Amino acid sequence: MGELMPTVCVPLDIQLMQRAEEGMKIMSIKEIEEINSANGVMVLTQSQLTTFLKIQHALGKYIYFNEGPLNKYAVIDPTYLVEVLRSVVTEEEFWPKTEDIRNIYVILRDKGILTKADLLKLWEQEEYRSLEGYKDYMIKMLIHLDILIEPRSSFLSEIQVPENEIFYLVPCMIKQPAKGQTSKSTLVST
Repeated sequence: MGELMPTVCVPLDIQLMQRAEEGMKIMSIKEIEEINSANGVMVLTQSQLTTFLKIQHALGKYIYFNEGPLNKYAVIDPTYLVEVLRSVVTEEEFWPKTEDIRNIYVILRDKGILTKADLLKLWEQEEYRSLEGYKDYMIKMLIHLDILIEPRSSFLSEIQVPENEIFYLVPCMIKQPAKGQTSKSTLVST
């Protein structure tokens, strides 16, 4: 990336890049710590490891948020996040041909709502198999990035979702304002 890096970070960086080249997309911090601990004199302390991941995140090489439940994993292949985003936000011409999946996208397109059960069904498709074991983490990541929004209870009366169903709003898919809201175009005075 053209940035200078302390020599002690190089072995771990190379090892993580190799894992990504081998097809790994996400790694737990425990797995990264195990790789790091095998690096003899080039072992990073816990503080250095966290700093390394935060710097690599800032450079766009890895995705790591050192907060809440997101600090347990790192995405070592950031392009994979694009694939995950595509599973939620995609144009109709790219929808899979299977009817049950298309129905999920129709509801998402028309209402901007995605149930957790439907999201998990989308991720059962072959191209998302590598999410196995990381689905809850990725949901938290999408919430953190505001791709998915957990609605407040005051909003629940406005929409029709089966009772006790976990669901998310997908703001970029919402095409019309909620009841009682005016669109930007109607706010222009003449």
